[in-house]
Amino acid sequence: MGTPFARLEPLLFVALALAIGVYGLSAPVVAAAALGMLVLVTRASGKRRHALAFLVIFVALLGAFVARRQVRAHEAKRRDLVTRLGAPRRCEGDGTVVTSPVVHRSADGVSVRLVVDAQELICDGPGDAALPPIIEEFGTIRVQIHGHGADAEDARRGDRVHFIADLAAPTRFLFAELPDPRWSEAARGVLLSGGALDVLRTGRGVTPGGLVDALRNSVRARISATFSADTDGFARALVLGENDLAPDDDRAFRDAGLSHLLAVSGMHIVLVVAGLVRALAWLFARIVPLAARYDTQKLAAACGIPLTILYADFAGGSGSAWRAAVTASLAFLMTALGRRAPALRHLAAAPLLLSLGNPLVVTDVSFQLSAAATFGLLVFARPMTALLKRIVPLQQLAGLVGLVEPLATTLAATIPTVPLLARLGGRLPLLAVPLNGIAVPIGELAALPICLVHLLAGPIPPLEQGLATAGGGALRLLVPLARFGADAPGWNVPPPTPLQGAALALAALVAVARFAPPTPDAPALLSPGQKRALTTGIVALFAVVAGAEIAILGKGRGELVVTHLDVGQGDATLITLPSGRLLLVDGGGFVGSPVDPGVPIAALLRARRRDHLDVVALSHPHPDHFGGLTTATASVSVGRFWSVTGDAGATEIPPVAALRKHLEVRGASSLGPRHLCGDHPLEDGIVVRILAPCPGVHDGWSTNDNSLVFQVISPYGRALFVGDAERDAEEALVASYGSSLASDLLKVGHHGSRTSSGAPFLAAVQPRLAVASSGLRNRFGHPHPRTVTRFSEEGIPLLVTSRTGAVNVHFTAEGLRIATASEGLLAP
Repeated sequence: MGTPFARLEPLLFVALALAIGVYGLSAPVVAAAALGMLVLVTRASGKRRHALAFLVIFVALLGAFVARRQVRAHEAKRRDLVTRLGAPRRCEGDGTVVTSPVVHRSADGVSVRLVVDAQELICDGPGDAALPPIIEEFGTIRVQIHGHGADAEDARRGDRVHFIADLAAPTRFLFAELPDPRWSEAARGVLLSGGALDVLRTGRGVTPGGLVDALRNSVRARISATFSADTDGFARALVLGENDLAPDDDRAFRDAGLSHLLAVSGMHIVLVVAGLVRALAWLFARIVPLAARYDTQKLAAACGIPLTILYADFAGGSGSAWRAAVTASLAFLMTALGRRAPALRHLAAAPLLLSLGNPLVVTDVSFQLSAAATFGLLVFARPMTALLKRIVPLQQLAGLVGLVEPLATTLAATIPTVPLLARLGGRLPLLAVPLNGIAVPIGELAALPICLVHLLAGPIPPLEQGLATAGGGALRLLVPLARFGADAPGWNVPPPTPLQGAALALAALVAVARFAPPTPDAPALLSPGQKRALTTGIVALFAVVAGAEIAILGKGRGELVVTHLDVGQGDATLITLPSGRLLLVDGGGFVGSPVDPGVPIAALLRARRRDHLDVVALSHPHPDHFGGLTTATASVSVGRFWSVTGDAGATEIPPVAALRKHLEVRGASSLGPRHLCGDHPLEDGIVVRILAPCPGVHDGWSTNDNSLVFQVISPYGRALFVGDAERDAEEALVASYGSSLASDLLKVGHHGSRTSSGAPFLAAVQPRLAVASSGLRNRFGHPHPRTVTRFSEEGIPLLVTSRTGAVNVHFTAEGLRIATASEGLLAP
């Protein structure tokens, strides 16, 4: 019988090695441990195990080297552009459209997202001056613009366009504990983005991709002309892969676990192309001369390869679409050659082939979800079906017997995606499995075929309109299901840590040996005793790893840690006390933007396994400080809410009043300056001292100067938080407290504005480190050069979150220990 791993698919080892190598950029120690475990498994894999072990190590190191080089090159170019441009600049350029345009329709009109490789780019500088041409220094720059007008809507890959746009580096949130956005940015290659004032097509390109885009534009126009306004976005999502749903609908499908139905998933690609290949085989078999000379099944399979590639491109070219397309193409190729290969071999080969074009393809979330679901179908579907059929009560209910296989299939596809879904949102809907059992037939077997046939019915307008009505009706049935599932209870699952991820990868490999169906080449991998031992091993491995890390993450680490969160042009700080108690100060926010910084803050709390905030403090009622607090606290309980408008009778603007009610529902009691001023011992050795505005707000001062100002005092140092306090508040603080303001850490006031951080104030505080929270795209020029120079002249190190990402400051007996999210193997 051999070892448990004696006849596993070798390409699985190689594919896992590639993923370990790429992900090793963010967790090198864990990646090294995972690679070591994988090598040990390959040593028990039968013949040629030494060669396979060498190949696994080589692929992992090669993947790490190539991915690191690609990401670091992108980051270096981005960093230089940020230094050159800073805030958004008005730029004029010429370039070539390189990806399929994506259309978004709203009440404000139609906007088109274009990704352009700019060969010429000139941007405005300070005042009326123009910066030197950027292309001469940086070469071709990939730009993403959101344009309007006929030329933008009719754009295709290969077209030459002239544009005027306000450009800056794309917004991103960088946290050490969360998925690293630098991977996806480097994979896409976009260095600048912004809204376009004008887009003019200067030349029509004739490329294969451009012809596909012409077809997409035509199909999009026909869908919009024939589907009703409430189903137009759903149909375009299903057929073209464009996510253009209303925010409430998009959230409902995501929270219900049904979003895959309105995307071009791997299942979608397989259903469509497999249907086309079967139709071709049927047609070829009825062409007598053709059938007499060729094997029509092989001929149809050969035709399926280009059809699969073309359809994946037509449907938007997402990571999941290309993964499914390559996997299906390999299967068609084997059929056309008259050969057979295990399905797991095709699954493992897909990332390896796609990584030849882009080694970061394995970091694409849609690719990962598609691969995980396919893995589950191949490995778990049969044992899950057998398990459910052994449940006697279910078998006795004759009406449910036919649901066993669909239910088993849904469970098999869902189980491997749970860790990935936990990384994305953390909420697993409890009704996802039964709802998918209802919704999948409606979406994949009714709405999808109707919408695809609708594409061919243009020459017959009555038929086209009838199909649009029928397809829209089927899509409309999905909406109440999604809303019902979104409102149902869910299970909040924290994202796996790197170590847990490595344990899950090994468990997946073991699961293949335990559950993989037999093939002609490997009729039986394991004996019953080995299967029982492996099952026990899988459960024990993950239980030990998960339990140990949960115990560590869920408690304090015996030290004061101040985390300055990367929330763009706003402010948010998470203070962790030695016992593990948490204080969240502000929540960031973008005025007039759909970007919600509360999302990454909530994700950070999940990653740290925290479900309670002892204090939420709002320094002052400005949107860039309170905008993300509602989302950040949606899944946690709150002990107290501190704010400058918390006193009885104080006037509050409506958004802050709504925030207060939201927090009170979560258990918070509200306190204002009248009750806050003075010392608040929070635990042994830790005191929060409220310094201003005391004894209450100053009527003659601005909202910024009335910011909540406080010190956190610990045995190993002090941290001072001043909100957006400006000159008046700083002068009053120096006059009232003098040298007692001295602190090791200063949260810089007003994002580093020139109206804050005056010389007398810095002389009183004498910080060993200062941290300013600002965004790359801020139009205020924060931190102001004059303020930066002042810190430099005073010899005070200044970190800016727009450059470093989140900053962790640990107060220890040896002094301050600083860690930024931008550190590690990707650091310059």
